[in-house]
Amino acid sequence: MSEENKEKKMVWVDDKGIICLNLGEKPSEEDIYKLLDELLRVFGESKRKPKILIYVIPYLGPMLSNMELREKLIDEAKAILAENELDKVAVFGGDAVSRTITSFIIRMSGFGNIEVFDNEEKAREWLGE
Repeated sequence: MSEENKEKKMVWVDDKGIICLNLGEKPSEEDIYKLLDELLRVFGESKRKPKILIYVIPYLGPMLSNMELREKLIDEAKAILAENELDKVAVFGGDAVSRTITSFIIRMSGFGNIEVFDNEEKAREWLGE
C-alpha cells in the first residue's frame, strides 16, 4: 500500500480493483465504525465480487480483545456479509495477536475464505494479483 493512501484514507480501491482497509495509528472505536461505513459505500460502488486487503496496525489486539466491542464488530461484519458477497480477504501487518483477532472476527461473522500473512507481498499474491 502506498504511504499516501495509508495517510489519507481508511478504505480505498487500488488500481487492481482490490478494496484496501487501513485503520491508521491508534484507532478509536469510532474510527472502526467509520471504516465499516466507508467499506459499505465502496461495496455499493463495486462492479464485481470484491477481494479485500486489510492492513492491521500493531497493537490493535488489546483493543479488539474487549469482548463487547468484538461482539459488536462480529454483528456488524455479519450484516455487511448478508448484503455483500466477497471473494477473498487477506490480513497482514501489525503483530500476530492483532492479525489473529482480526481474522477471528471475520471468521465468526461467517466468512471463511480468509488468510493471514506477515507481509503485503504474500497477501497480494494470495489474492491473485
